[in-house]
This record gives sequence, structure tokens and C-alpha cells, in this order.
Amino acid sequence: MKTITVLGGAAVAFAAAHTLIAAEPKAMVMTQPDAPVVITKYTARYLSAAKASEQGVNHRIEYTNRSERRIEALEIGFVEFNVWNEHLDTLFGNDLDAVTAGRSGEGSWLHDPPAAFTFYTGVAYISRVRFDDGEIWTADLDAIAEHLKSLEANFSVEKLRPKGR
Repeated sequence: MKTITVLGGAAVAFAAAHTLIAAEPKAMVMTQPDAPVVITKYTARYLSAAKASEQGVNHRIEYTNRSERRIEALEIGFVEFNVWNEHLDTLFGNDLDAVTAGRSGEGSWLHDPPAAFTFYTGVAYISRVRFDDGEIWTADLDAIAEHLKSLEANFSVEKLRPKGR
């Protein structure tokens, strides 16, 4: 920890960037009533590492197929906010392991957006689901964006759309 003296003799302490906040990061799940998959557990935290390929925000989920159908692919949206509740980035994690009705799965994704060390809040939601018959269920992005305005007042639904989609 460094101590810097400022005018008037007062001292202010600053922590290193990777330990900017002493509190645990927040991980929130956006539940959608009609989603065929429910996220049952979600954790998100910044990992500091000597190798760039091993550092970033680690998102880990567990989920359950609550539909009566076999799922062929699942896309999870992860929205990242910094310590100031400003949008850092959005990541889309894909799980291509088939999951039969009532069964569970899990996954982990590492993402290193610019200024990842300022990560504080992660929000996970089911973005898309592909069933074995080819039908694709898609999340209501407007509803998710509206809820995320509680974190960042000017949050836009465009931040939930992958580039090129």
C-alpha cells in the first residue's frame, strides 16, 4: 500500500489496482419467466495473473434445463460493470453440450475487457437456447436492459447485442 501526502499534511492511502475494493464483487442473475433454462448459481470475480491469458473476469455458472425438450446449445450473456457502475463490456458464453430435460450443466468463461481490474458487478442471463428440433428461444433484451438501468441509468439495449447481430 502506498501513502501519498497531500496539502495540509493529510495522508491518503491508495490500494493497488487489482485490490481496488475490499468488498466481494457482486454477481447477479436476471431471471426470465419464460426462459427454458434457469441459472442456479453464478459467481464472477477478477483474476490477476502473471500471464495475460490467465487474467480477467472469470464467470462461472450452473444451470438447469427446465423445459421438456433436449437443448443442443445455450448462450449466456454476461454484463460487466466497474466499481462506478459503468458498463465495462458484455460477453457471450456458449455451451454446446447437449442437455436433456430436467438435467443440469455448468460452464466457466474468462474475459479480459479493457480496465478489467476495475470489475465489481457481473450480471448473467440466458441469451439464447437452441432446441434439438432447430427452434431457437431468445431473451427479451429490452426487459433486461430496463432492469440494468438500476445499475447504470443510461444503460442501452445496444450494449446487449453482439457486434454483427
